[in-house]
Amino acid sequence: MNSAHEDDQLYVTLLLPNPQAVVDGRTLGSIPISMANVLEPLRTNRGISLNGESVVPVTSIPVDAMLSGLQVVSLEIE
Repeated sequence: MNSAHEDDQLYVTLLLPNPQAVVDGRTLGSIPISMANVLEPLRTNRGISLNGESVVPVTSIPVDAMLSGLQVVSLEIE
C-alpha cells in the first residue's frame, strides 16, 4: 500500500536499459548484469523479482480528473 499512487496525479518515470531487482520489497535499481545473473536462480523461492529495465521516478503533476493506465513513449537520444 505504501507504493500505491494517487489517482489524480500524472506520474512521469524513465525506464533505463539497466537490470533492476526487487528484494523483500526494496528496489535495487541499475544493478550490474553480473549481479542479476547471480540473483536469477534465487527468483523461485526467495521473493526476488528481476526486471530488464530500471524505473526512475521523475515527477508527478496534479490533474483535475481520475487517471488510469499507462503510456510508453520511446525516445532515441543521439
